[in-house]
Amino acid sequence: MKFYPILLFFLLFACKTPKSNTETAAANADAKEKVAEPSNVSKRATEKIIFLNYLFTKNKEDKTETVELIDKIIKEGKLKQDELGKPIAQVGDYLCLFMDKNYKLLKKAIIANPYVKSLEHVNEENEMERTEVKLEEAKYSLRTQLPFGTENIIIEKMEGPGQVKRLLLSKIEK
Repeated sequence: MKFYPILLFFLLFACKTPKSNTETAAANADAKEKVAEPSNVSKRATEKIIFLNYLFTKNKEDKTETVELIDKIIKEGKLKQDELGKPIAQVGDYLCLFMDKNYKLLKKAIIANPYVKSLEHVNEENEMERTEVKLEEAKYSLRTQLPFGTENIIIEKMEGPGQVKRLLLSKIEK
């Protein structure tokens, strides 16, 4: 006897009368019309992530250095956090500049001197010690959000306050 009100409530609200075929066809036609209507909302360009792999090489004999783009991969997606290296470039650091077709700066990433690697190890007294190793050749990978309209990527070296030397210009194919 206790369950009759619950059973009655369940039967009233759980049972649903089926729609007729004409109602279903009308609902489907309305849905198709809504999809076919042109949207006034402007579509944003798809966001892309770029992966750049470089080879930095120093020539001891003539004291020149070269930067070579090993490969470039562009994938659709959005980074949660876009880390662009140090906030301020120092002498010996490199700049990765993302430019549009008119060479207007869209984005700048600072690459710390790739020829200097910092290694941590345990010394004879069982203490952590940091040692800097200077390299003649270094690989560097950069992953960042690709700014919309980027057509050129330039690598420059900071040689002094306000002095930069262009080392590489790469074109982005569309």
